[in-house]
Amino acid sequence: INKPDVRYVIHESMPKSMEGYYQESGRAGRDGKPAKCILYYSYSDKVTHESMAVNDYEQKGRSQQAQKNLERTRENLNSMVSYCDNSYECRRRLQLLYFGEDFKASLCNNTCDNCQTKRTGTGEKTDVTGYAKAFVSIVVDFGDQAKSLTTLAKIFRGSMEKACMEHQGMKGFGQGKDIMVSDTDRLYRQLVRDGYLSERIHKNEKFGGTTSHVALGPNSGKLFNAPAKVEMTLEQKKAPGKGNKRERKSGGSNARGGVDAPPDTKVHNDSPARSNANARGGGKEDDTDEVQFVPVSYTKQLESILMELRGEIQKDNALTVQRADQIMTKDAVRKIAESCPRSLNALIRRIGKDKKQYLLKHGQRFVDKIAEFVYEHGDPPNAETLQDDYHDSDLEKEIADHHAR
Repeated sequence: INKPDVRYVIHESMPKSMEGYYQESGRAGRDGKPAKCILYYSYSDKVTHESMAVNDYEQKGRSQQAQKNLERTRENLNSMVSYCDNSYECRRRLQLLYFGEDFKASLCNNTCDNCQTKRTGTGEKTDVTGYAKAFVSIVVDFGDQAKSLTTLAKIFRGSMEKACMEHQGMKGFGQGKDIMVSDTDRLYRQLVRDGYLSERIHKNEKFGGTTSHVALGPNSGKLFNAPAKVEMTLEQKKAPGKGNKRERKSGGSNARGGVDAPPDTKVHNDSPARSNANARGGGKEDDTDEVQFVPVSYTKQLESILMELRGEIQKDNALTVQRADQIMTKDAVRKIAESCPRSLNALIRRIGKDKKQYLLKHGQRFVDKIAEFVYEHGDPPNAETLQDDYHDSDLEKEIADHHAR
């Protein structure tokens, strides 16, 4: 595309490499007038790209050349993740340093998000070696048991979920409770980039799609046996009760002459949903039209996930459960998607005790799925109205008796 007057370049997901991103975003503003480059990023983008690279590697017979291509793809993806995760350095400097040019951040003229928000130069590196060792030790303790990042992060942060409480004896349990969820995610990604951890991409033959499981990396031993030091910039801890959301970052920058520097707005959710992110050019507000992204409801996303889970449970128990609505009606699924109950006790009370027979057996899977969704996407928009201090002690005893049987 050799048009000089491109005003916006929008990446819906993370590009595969810095080279590709530089070329694609460089198509904006070639006429020298203000333009905007926006990059929507989620770590799942990296997993998607890598899974395709692994498939290509296997289809080519795992040849030596295919192995080199796979390693190069992983290096490129790690470079892009590092670029997207960096919230404290000038984007233009980061991009041009990658290509060997020592660009001074002072020349950016506030055309990237980090310079616009005055975050550049404010992020002091913190020694997080202790956190790193604690996280890696959890992977060590699990041995050959494949675990997802979500599970490991919950244990690292000391989640009170039943499935996590079973691992309280691990040295790393709860060691990350005093840092933000976003910092836990960035720490993990840095451990992967540094080779202390690795990811194994698995294709789900039954339901399609891919999943990523965490394993020890080639440098994991050095973290414990050598004077290794892990440093990163930690975000400021939020005040108690405020909660924190894992955010899907988007960015924009004013690009001139094909040099760009993403992002400047933030979009909640790791899904393809987009919240209201207004992207404007660098000139007067009247000169550039708004680009607006319409959000997909938080509740609707969760409802869709829970409906899929309901179907899975019915199929897994087809001999005793003939219809999915025996477990939970569609209205009941909608109700718990809106209220996000965090315990089996609350789940049963929200739906009604007439379904108790099935919920005692299968309800915890819904509770765990809700907890996983909230961890990934942050508290629901109406979180403050969902406080539920009441606890049915008789029902709790019934739940305990059921589990004992």
